[in-house]
Amino acid sequence: MHIKFLCNRKRVMNKVIEHLKENERSLSWLSRRLGMSRVTLSTWANGKVIPSYAYKLAICYVLNKPYEELFKE
Repeated sequence: MHIKFLCNRKRVMNKVIEHLKENERSLSWLSRRLGMSRVTLSTWANGKVIPSYAYKLAICYVLNKPYEELFKE
């Protein structure tokens, strides 16, 4: 059960990372747009921490994508 939870946490940012790659952007680019450190985004991307709802909305705003497209399964 613990392993399944970690896998789900890791998938939270998969669509965001996929979108960044498709548009030739990086986590560093996104971190600058959000005004936060790249380390924080890396912890989200690696599934160590899940971003809050407010940060998810900020990511959607920066990427100009609806919440459902980036964070709903």
